Amino acid sequence: MISAFRNRWKPCEERLADIRKGLETLFRFASDTRNAGLLEEARSYYGERVGRTFEDDSDYIQRTNSFLEWFIFDFMPLSWEQGIIFKSFAESRESTASPAEKEILSALAGHTHSLFVVKERRGKVVKVRDIIHRKTGYITTDDILEPDDLLESRIIEMDGACFFSYTHCLHPKAALRSVRKEIKRKGRKYITPDFFLKLAEMQLRWRRSRNIALERIYSFKRNA
Repeated sequence: MISAFRNRWKPCEERLADIRKGLETLFRFASDTRNAGLLEEARSYYGERVGRTFEDDSDYIQRTNSFLEWFIFDFMPLSWEQGIIFKSFAESRESTASPAEKEILSALAGHTHSLFVVKERRGKVVKVRDIIHRKTGYITTDDILEPDDLLESRIIEMDGACFFSYTHCLHPKAALRSVRKEIKRKGRKYITPDFFLKLAEMQLRWRRSRNIALERIYSFKRNA
């Protein structure tokens, strides 16, 4: 679990840029032809679990980036000996990475994946509540967020400050009660990447089916 989450309102924008550059490098590696087979396997699985993404979707870029982060950090291919993409990338850079690059890789490897409620914003810093780990802390970010926003993201710690990863999945504020209830029912030790895929699927249905009541979409009993 991250140790710098309770830092206050001081932003650290240089490190935010470093983290984003590190993630962009990972995105390029994940999309490289050497990973074409795994990428196709992952995209098929993700599409079945979450739903297909189309280029004319208003949030196409955000959804593509969310998929790539899942592919890099969470996807376990059927060919287990190849490992996950992040592990493959780290091993490929083990002997050539600079000390600065190794520091970024270490920070990315130790990230925390969770759900957050925005409590307050001051410039480039937001105060958030991690509703899975029940902690409150401060994040340097350039994302457009407002109080009471409910979002899924990954927190990366570096130099005593914390940052969101490249993208996030924003859920309707009114879904908070249902999501909290499900987290309590499952217990935080049993929150897996599949739980976040289910939430992403719910969010996509909510975006595309505004004529369906929110409580029907974010009903974990109905979607069990």
